[in-house]
Amino acid sequence: MFSSDISIRKIYCRLLFKLEEKNLFPDGYFKKENILYYFEKKETKKQFIIVNIKDSIHFKYIHDKENNYSLYKKYIDLSDQKDHSIKNFDNLIRDFQYKELLSNPVKLKEVRFKVKKYYLIDDGLHRLSILFNQNKKLKKELYSLS
Repeated sequence: MFSSDISIRKIYCRLLFKLEEKNLFPDGYFKKENILYYFEKKETKKQFIIVNIKDSIHFKYIHDKENNYSLYKKYIDLSDQKDHSIKNFDNLIRDFQYKELLSNPVKLKEVRFKVKKYYLIDDGLHRLSILFNQNKKLKKELYSLS
């Protein structure tokens, strides 16, 4: 499959948005133009949001840690992400090296919504958030499509 550099405008991520009727994010946290859609897993009482990466809690945490620290901590705790923590993310941010993406590329899935093509992150939201906060591009050798 042909691949090329992908703009940040085309990259989206899935975030847990609501858990058992409890919102994980305050009203207005996401810009409407950055939301692709919502979906719900009724059997788990979880609602998810598909949002552009630049509006994700991960991207915003890096860009403005002071104003997003408590929300990111709450998100990790409520979404029960045992393999994630503030400390681990801070270490990844501090030690991030562009060349590591060459040996461990992010995984994207091509999706179509309302006739347009987007890319949904399957694996690598933290790494991509760091990359884009450094104003670097997602070059074709840094990702794989599934």
